[in-house]
Amino acid sequence: MNQTEYLEIYTSVCNFGMASKAKKTDAWNRQGKVLFTWLDAEIRTHTRIVRDDVFGMGGLGGNGSVVFTREAAREVLNKYVECYAGFERLSSLVGNLLGFWDRHWLRREWHEKKTRVANVKDMHRLVWKEEVLGVGDGSAVEGNGLKRLGNAMTKSRGMEGAVEELDEEFITDVRKSLSNLGVILETQG
Repeated sequence: MNQTEYLEIYTSVCNFGMASKAKKTDAWNRQGKVLFTWLDAEIRTHTRIVRDDVFGMGGLGGNGSVVFTREAAREVLNKYVECYAGFERLSSLVGNLLGFWDRHWLRREWHEKKTRVANVKDMHRLVWKEEVLGVGDGSAVEGNGLKRLGNAMTKSRGMEGAVEELDEEFITDVRKSLSNLGVILETQG
């Protein structure tokens, strides 16, 4: 997206917000809620696709646990880091584009305790934790993604505990992303 397109979208969001807000407070509240519901659904759809893409690797063991080969573990860690980095860029872009709505509707709703998020970036992070990692109140996957990341990190270390430089880089990047999300993963080593 070039700068002109970006500014056109941002200006449209601002104009829409100001027009809705100027007409009537009830209309502004309804439009804000519609945008919130739509954005939440879109983020959830996207993160479910990411979850299936990242964790679709590796087979299921007899007890339903994921069994990774060392190579599959590397692929999962690499894919997770790649997808999370792209998602962070996307959340910043969307947050900036919806800045007017973010400042004038979402934050007010949050202060009034009507939403669980204070801004668009927090909204993205919350949905990522719930849908990809399975952590949080709205989680449908019950920690499954987080558990799979832990299994992949353990497997990439190998039985002898030796960690190749590439594996250590993936593990460090995964830990940074989890820290950014406020999630703690307890693994050995």
